[in-house]
Amino acid sequence: MNFRESMEYLDSVPKFSPKDVVSGAVAYELGAMRTLMESLGNPEKQLRFVHIAGTNGKGSASAFLSQILIESGLRTGSFNSPAIEHFTEQFRINGHDITEEDFAAILTRVASQIQQNLRDGKPQPTQFEILVAVMFLYFHEQNCDIVVLETGMGGLLDATNVIPSPEAAVIMTISMDHTEILGRTLREIAFQKAGIIKEGTDVLLYPQKPEADQVFEAVCREKKARLHRINVCRKAREYSLQGQIFDLTLEADPQISLSDMSLPESSGSETSVRETSVPETSMPETSVPETSVPETSVPDEISTDNTSASGTTIRDLFIPLLGSYQCANASMAVAAAEILRQKGYPITEDAVRKGLKHTVWHGRFELMHKNPAVIVDGGHNPEGAAMLRDSLARYFPGQKITFLMGILADKDYHRVIDIVGPLAKQFYTVPVPNPRALDPEQLARELREAGYTAEACGSIEEATDKALKNCRKDDVICSFGSLYYVGRIREHLKAHLKPNE
Repeated sequence: MNFRESMEYLDSVPKFSPKDVVSGAVAYELGAMRTLMESLGNPEKQLRFVHIAGTNGKGSASAFLSQILIESGLRTGSFNSPAIEHFTEQFRINGHDITEEDFAAILTRVASQIQQNLRDGKPQPTQFEILVAVMFLYFHEQNCDIVVLETGMGGLLDATNVIPSPEAAVIMTISMDHTEILGRTLREIAFQKAGIIKEGTDVLLYPQKPEADQVFEAVCREKKARLHRINVCRKAREYSLQGQIFDLTLEADPQISLSDMSLPESSGSETSVRETSVPETSMPETSVPETSVPETSVPDEISTDNTSASGTTIRDLFIPLLGSYQCANASMAVAAAEILRQKGYPITEDAVRKGLKHTVWHGRFELMHKNPAVIVDGGHNPEGAAMLRDSLARYFPGQKITFLMGILADKDYHRVIDIVGPLAKQFYTVPVPNPRALDPEQLARELREAGYTAEACGSIEEATDKALKNCRKDDVICSFGSLYYVGRIREHLKAHLKPNE
């Protein structure tokens, strides 16, 4: 098969969707995936992984950690879904997408094996399971040192969970999403996410609500896994539309010490800075200066305070990603890198800092244009909407927002509307290129019934053009609701506007 034929083949196989799982049309279990991988020689058993699960933040944490590992000189595979702009971006090695030719060649082999399996009476895998199989083969044959692996949905029964015990299991935020499959309570959802915890592994846990935290603690105890509760940084010390600077303390852990993070030889003497001190160049939390963060605010080396009681404080970490939540996501990546360092991976603080600084991750509170400000965000559930609301209020205090909104019908979009609605000046509703999409006319009606001004548009491009035509230079436009249309709107904006003008 060539690449076009590969896409046609994928379109012909069963697709995973919550609706199909609930109706029984598609199974949510690992039988077909395990069978497929066994018939392919189990390449996943020859790889090393960091496995990342959670409701929100998986992609950003994966991007931060992947770049840290790349800066450390490790051949790093990364698997993320869905694709934002290009199908092949789901499979990356050292930041480079798989080529269409390589993808088609590997998929041809996988499809041939599936046909043989079907003749032998074995089950048909879903589209996502097939993609995961291609990913395992590709990374194995390309001799990746480590793979940063993001789950698709849940964890316990997710196709990615056929891997052996990972080097680390990272659990991001847990909230109510995909409830028809993962469970109707936070405890049930947490149990599904905890499925990536395997015997004896290191588990890095984002701060959770008590009912979720108890589940992870119980599963770690059962699996004899080492649980590390990460004290993430929730608030940047400095921020602007060019990025954020924050400090992170990795507290000493009774399971495994986090207090001896090594400095590169060129780091020079350590500098002690009081936790309460703020440099004169710092901005108050509500300010968004017009000028960029100066290069001198982002030093090439990181100064630390090392104390056995409180752990290691790493100062002046810079990330280019905006969004009030990104410091927390970056914190999880840094903590994961430290666990890997203690296991012998050649990771220095210099690599950590450079990895964070060079991370690129599209569609997460991404500033596509200035004057007017145009933000593209993939927030698609209540927790994501709350993070978006907080970030908009932080960077654009007191301003009303023109929203472009497209969302899937199986999301809790009523709650999403309640969260972002008070910030709205106007809504333009758009069609999402996904069979699970909510009709934009229906969404517009529901927005109007909730008391907001809303206009349904026939295309993403039409909505974008109307929003830009009807705004002033000091206005703010924000597209959100689903990752499935982020790529389309980014392409349209890049074609019609000068980026960050």
